[in-house]
Amino acid sequence: MIVLTKSQLSANELGSSKIYTTKDGLPSNTVYAIEQDDLGYIWFGTDKGLSRFDGTEFVNFGINDGSPDSDILKFYKDSRDQIWCYTINGNLAVIYGGEIHYSTKDGLKLSPIRGIITSMIEVNEGYFVSTDKAVWRVDKGGIRKDSNIAKTGKLTSESHEVYLSYMGSFLSESVRKYDARSDEWQLLDSRGVPGQAGYFVQLNGVIYSHTGHGIRKPKLVSRDLYGDISSVEFSNRIHNLKVEEEQIIVFTSNGNYHYNPKTSEVKLVFEDISGTDYLLDT
Repeated sequence: MIVLTKSQLSANELGSSKIYTTKDGLPSNTVYAIEQDDLGYIWFGTDKGLSRFDGTEFVNFGINDGSPDSDILKFYKDSRDQIWCYTINGNLAVIYGGEIHYSTKDGLKLSPIRGIITSMIEVNEGYFVSTDKAVWRVDKGGIRKDSNIAKTGKLTSESHEVYLSYMGSFLSESVRKYDARSDEWQLLDSRGVPGQAGYFVQLNGVIYSHTGHGIRKPKLVSRDLYGDISSVEFSNRIHNLKVEEEQIIVFTSNGNYHYNPKTSEVKLVFEDISGTDYLLDT
């Protein structure tokens, strides 16, 4: 199930919505991610490959139809309007011009990397890609592991600065910042970021993550680069986080919420929906 929201309002005042399912043509009701390409098509990452939507019809792509993997976990849209697919097996592919490609617009051929892709950041004329096993570089020189990083983590970016955050306070060298001039990762803090690996977002110098599986109470956790930590409890399991218009979007098993860091206000936006992502059509 997925919800598309069309609104001329701000993210606080969502307008009309419609629910699409397999009855409408989706390949699966498990949808992980949504993004819009340079031609206006809306793409869905599911547990059964990719789906392209033109506003009327869904066209589905399984592995035999060009999808890089069966599970497309997230998307990353770069400055060139290329949509990168996060796959469960490390297969790299980009979407542009309404199609799936295995080479970038500037001709770089994409080969698989080992591990589950968890994050990606564009920097200079290339990219950093993190998996559950390593951090990789993708640029004109090809695709290779970053030898300067011993542990993997989640990549975040803000104001053209790139950070690598490690999960769990038991890990050393937990937050690093990339220095493009020296081509090195500088240690900022060694106290760790509590939360689920692959689900960090950053806003105004604060890293947000989430905890709470099993018997633990789900929490949205915020941690600034000085190490100060605070949290907000939720009643239902948290699936994903997203930054939208200076707010944190919290996707839970029973609704989507907006968290305003300035006021600490939590507002329910969609109720009784187990969401993972949405796309605002403004």
